[in-house]
This record gives sequence, structure tokens and C-alpha cells, in this order.
Amino acid sequence: MKYVCPTMENFRKLAGEMDVVLFGAGQGAMRFMNRIGGLIDRLRCILDSDEDKWGGALYGLPIVSPDHLKTMDADKTLVVIVVAGSAVIDVHKQILAMGDYAIMAARIHTASSFCGCGNLLYPPVRTEAGIRVALRQLFQKYIS
Repeated sequence: MKYVCPTMENFRKLAGEMDVVLFGAGQGAMRFMNRIGGLIDRLRCILDSDEDKWGGALYGLPIVSPDHLKTMDADKTLVVIVVAGSAVIDVHKQILAMGDYAIMAARIHTASSFCGCGNLLYPPVRTEAGIRVALRQLFQKYIS
């Protein structure tokens, strides 16, 4: 697994080099898609665990089963997690089980906290190394 520091600069760079899929077809996906502007053309699909959403579309992008990720080349695919709260942990586990994909967790701010995950995902240390360490600590805590 390749952790990607969640910055727009990193997203723009990788979006020019890789296929990009979003994980989550809710409001977080809509906010993220609105924010990336012209880079929306780099998105290939939206993965979602809710079967009722499969076959639908969001801003013209097909919503498909997370199993679709297995058909994509892990070395050429960036998965952007756009779900909120503790669902980030479950989504991360799903992606881990499917391959060694590059993963970037989008910043999703909810009304309350971020189910306690926010401080670990986005610590006060804003360096790429600091965020990478925090991500590893968070996922090791919940996956082991």
C-alpha cells in the first residue's frame, strides 16, 4: 500500500499519472468532485458498498461495486477515500484486501468530530512525513 499525503498538489500530480477512483458515493464525493474542477475528467468511477447505488451515476461517473477495483492495475490506480467518520477504517480494510493501491484520504469535515479519526489522519504536523506516520499509526491500530 502506498499512502499519499492528502493535498490537492499531490492529487493533481497523481491524477496526471494514474487512473483515479473515488470510494464513496455520498456527499463527500460530491464535495470532492466540485473541488477538483477540470481534473474530474481523470476520475474513472466511484466505488460504493451500497448495492442500491450500483448502476447509478454521480456527475456522469458510474457507481460500481468495490470489487471493480480488482480489475484495475494497482500500480496505476489512485483510490481517494471520500467517506466520513469511522467508515474510513472499513474502506481502508476493503482496499487493503484487494491489492497494493495508492490511497489518499480526502479531508471530510463533519458537524461534530471525525469520529475520533481526524486528529490521527490530519495531525497538527502538516509535513508529508508526519501525515504518513499518522496514517500508518491509525491503520495499524484498527487493522491489527
